[in-house]
Amino acid sequence: MKYRKPICDCGNELFLSNIITCNRTINDDGYVSVMSCLDAIHSITGTLTCPKCGNTYDAYADEKDRISRGKILSK
Repeated sequence: MKYRKPICDCGNELFLSNIITCNRTINDDGYVSVMSCLDAIHSITGTLTCPKCGNTYDAYADEKDRISRGKILSK
């Protein structure tokens, strides 16, 4: 199935807030590892918001880690 960008009920494209949380290790010298969040295991957290009407939706990652729209949180 072809991926479709998340769209609001009003028809506008949605914007994502707080997309990636990553866990990074601390090295033996006390500094955060240099591994980037793109290389680390990450999870999708946050909401999708419509800049036109203000609706917000739950955001989740599909089976290919693409952003998808969940249930509506507020109108």
